[in-house]
Amino acid sequence: MTFREKISCPLSGQISLVGTPFDREGDIDLPTLKICAEFTVTEVKTEAILLIYVDSLYSFLPDQEIAEFTRITVEQTARRQLVVAAGSWWTGESVLFAEYCRWLGAEVFMPLPPNSAGSCTEQNLASLRNWAAPSSAR
Repeated sequence: MTFREKISCPLSGQISLVGTPFDREGDIDLPTLKICAEFTVTEVKTEAILLIYVDSLYSFLPDQEIAEFTRITVEQTARRQLVVAAGSWWTGESVLFAEYCRWLGAEVFMPLPPNSAGSCTEQNLASLRNWAAPSSAR
C-alpha cells in the first residue's frame, strides 16, 4: 500500500478538529487536551484528527505551544487515528516543523501559506498555483 493510499481513506471519511482548551490563566490546559484527544479516538471514532490553524487557535499561540499541542495530540492518539498537523510559517520553518511532526509520528503535515502583512493576495496565490501546477498544465 502506498503512502497516498494509506492516508486517502481516512481523509475521505469523517474528520475531527481538536480545539485548544485553555485554563483560567490563559495557558493551554494540557490535561484537558489529552482528554479531548482520547475522546476523539475512543468515542467520536472519526478516521482522522485535523489540527488546523484556525480551530486550534494557532494564530494566538507561540511556536513552542503549537509544537507542544501537536506532540500531546500525536502521543495521545498513539497511531489509532491519522493525525494531520498544520502550521503557517515561512518555508524554512515549515520544513523544520514537518521534520518534527515526522519524528513525533504525525502522518501528515499541512503547511499553510503565511499571511503576514497581507502578503497572501489573490495575485500571489494565483502565481503560486501556476508555479505548483505540473508543467503540462501551464
